[in-house]
Amino acid sequence: MKKPILLLISFLIFSQNIFSQNNDSDSQGEHDQGKYSEVGLNATSFVNEFISLNSNDATIGDYMITYKYHFGGKALRLGLGGNFSQIDEDTDGNGNRTTNNNSFNIRIGYEWNKKITKRWAFYSGMDIVAGNQFNSSVSDNFERVETSTRITTVGGGPILGIQFFINSHISLMTEGSLYYKHSITNEKKNFSLNTEFNEDDTNSRNDLNFGLPTALFFVIRF
Repeated sequence: MKKPILLLISFLIFSQNIFSQNNDSDSQGEHDQGKYSEVGLNATSFVNEFISLNSNDATIGDYMITYKYHFGGKALRLGLGGNFSQIDEDTDGNGNRTTNNNSFNIRIGYEWNKKITKRWAFYSGMDIVAGNQFNSSVSDNFERVETSTRITTVGGGPILGIQFFINSHISLMTEGSLYYKHSITNEKKNFSLNTEFNEDDTNSRNDLNFGLPTALFFVIRF
């Protein structure tokens, strides 16, 4: 928890020094009660590189980009994130293995905004979340072996966040969440020769996940 707090404080001090000559009235400006949009980009990886305090980097989180449509102190919110990778490797000269790791996450919600000062705002809301994660491996040695795991998740819950306005169009944002999630996991193993070892198992679980405010977003308002 110390790392994300230090990251946020360092960023805020840096931003405050750069824009200290700006008039405070420019921080949120004429947008306060009007209709406007915000796009947020997950800057956690950049901050981890820029301010490397120790090996415990702040967690990036599930969402790489966010969008909010504000109207009269309220907002509709959307978040998207994902990861896609493929690794091809030789297995001691006896064959090869291909590994795929793919994931996609989405959240849709509604929030209420409250201005604390001319540069600070607080918001709370509710989200509906969904995600899909698929990991697979194909090995061709003495026989072809295919394994896969698919995890499908749905849920939702409350969020709580804070936003610092550098000026009327640029801000920094972080938030925490408390999500209930229902997950279904399907695991498969297929052997081309020893088919008696084939497996196809499905199970489900329910979790209550507390998400710490570790991800820092660079937000542009327009």
